[in-house]
Amino acid sequence: MLVWLSILFFIVLGLLDLLLFKRHVRMQPAKNHKVVYYAQCLFEMWIPTLLLASLVVTGQVNVHTIGLGWYQLEHSEFPIWVSISLLGLSLLAILSLIVDLVRYQTNSQYRALVDNKIRQAKIPAYFDYIKPETPVKKRIFVLLSLSAGVFEEILYRGYLISLLSDGLNNIWIAVVAAALLFGMGHLYQGLEGILKAFLIGGMMGIIFVATGSILNCIVLHVLIDLSSIVYSHGGKSENKIHPSLVGA
Repeated sequence: MLVWLSILFFIVLGLLDLLLFKRHVRMQPAKNHKVVYYAQCLFEMWIPTLLLASLVVTGQVNVHTIGLGWYQLEHSEFPIWVSISLLGLSLLAILSLIVDLVRYQTNSQYRALVDNKIRQAKIPAYFDYIKPETPVKKRIFVLLSLSAGVFEEILYRGYLISLLSDGLNNIWIAVVAAALLFGMGHLYQGLEGILKAFLIGGMMGIIFVATGSILNCIVLHVLIDLSSIVYSHGGKSENKIHPSLVGA
C-alpha cells in the first residue's frame, strides 16, 4: 500500500509543480511574484523532506537505506569493478563541472567564448519565467538550487528507489519508475524538459545503485542547477511559450 501511495504522491507533486508554474506565468506582471514562486517551490520541497526526516528520527526509515551515508560498493547490484568505475566517473563529472564553473568566473577569454556559444543557442522559453534578475532573487534562486539538489535526490533517489525496490522486488524497475516520476516533476518544462529529467534521473539512479549513496548525486544535481543560471544569461530564449502553460 505504501508503494502505491508514494507513487500517487509523486504524481500529484508533479501536477502541483505544473499548476504552480502556470499560475506564476499568468501572474508574472505582479510585483515580486517571482520571489513568491521561488518560495512556493521551496515550501513544496521542504515539507515532504521534513516528513521523511521525521520518519528517520523515529526510526521508521534507516538513514543508510535512503543513501544518506558513505559509499557501500560491496553491496552494489553491479560487479565491484563496475561500481568503482561508476563512482570514479561521477567524481570526475563533479570535478569537471567545478573546474568549468571556476574557469568561467576567473578567465575572461573563456567566459567570452562560452557566452558566444550560448548566444548562438536557444534557452527554453520556460527559463525566462524563473530566471532571477536581481541580487536578492539570485540569492533565493541559489537556495532553491541547493534545496532541489539535496531534497530531490533524497526523495526521488534515496527514498523512492529504496521503497519501490522493496515493494516491486526489482531494483531496475524501481530506478526506471523513479526516473519517470522525476520526469513528471518537470512537466512545466515541456516534453524536452521531461525527457531530459528522465535521463538525468536514470543516471542518478544508476549512480545510487552502484555506490549505495546519494552523496555524489546531490553534488552533481546542485552543480547542474547552479550551472543553468551561471551560463544562461547570454542565451537567446525562444520567444513564445506554449499556450497551455498560461491557461489559454
